[in-house]
Amino acid sequence: MDTLETTLYYQGKYAEAEPICRQLWQFHESMVGEGHPNTVIAMSRLAILLYSQGKYLEAEHICWRAVQLSKRVFGEGHPHTIRSMDIFANTLYHQGKYVEPSLRAYIPGGTAAPGGIAWGGAIPYMPTKMSDPAYSPYF
Repeated sequence: MDTLETTLYYQGKYAEAEPICRQLWQFHESMVGEGHPNTVIAMSRLAILLYSQGKYLEAEHICWRAVQLSKRVFGEGHPHTIRSMDIFANTLYHQGKYVEPSLRAYIPGGTAAPGGIAWGGAIPYMPTKMSDPAYSPYF
């Protein structure tokens, strides 16, 4: 199912990939537990799918949980943890929310601009379509 979900994602069929991704997350959680790397990755993938569909609030909640688990499972400086934090920050940005203070330590410069948004007033460009050659969201 993992290959099918990934294929659908890269074809831009996010709505079709979402239930498969949810099943994978539930499967991993029930078989190996919440703290297993596969479960954390499945959770992050679901957050990416939700983000890609503009379901920012749900993506925010799932991604925040993935960030917390990634810190515990992979460590704070691990690329997966950093990527999860990037996705989380972008879900906040697209909702007009400011970056949480707990994430500022991971943002270049480590502070928020006077307007409240990190990175000097703007989130750096993040491609959001699979057709963009710079876009590679999956772990």
